[in-house]
Amino acid sequence: MSIKDTVKASLLQSFPGEDLLEETYTLIAQLEYPSYLIRITNTTESDLFISFDGRHDHEFIAYADVLKLYAPAAHGTVVPFFPEGMKIYAKGCACDSGTIYISSYYNPLGK
Repeated sequence: MSIKDTVKASLLQSFPGEDLLEETYTLIAQLEYPSYLIRITNTTESDLFISFDGRHDHEFIAYADVLKLYAPAAHGTVVPFFPEGMKIYAKGCACDSGTIYISSYYNPLGK
């Protein structure tokens, strides 16, 4: 791996499970940098539906599970596939305990 392919972690974002809504999407995170990898960890007691437009179901995460979204690689080079400012929404049953964690990784030289 060369210096141009350096990857750095963004600050961990979190959203309390007790603030989830069952019928309406809630904004849970927004990407700070164009990212190669997004990981959403569901430690709540509820299954989650994830949306990237706030209106449609795009992904499902069972309770106590993790969703990893990777950028595609071509010829050994990874391109930041997920844009800066991309919003991530979730809906599910409000839980008394648990948190949704969102982590992402980016190239500090290409941000």
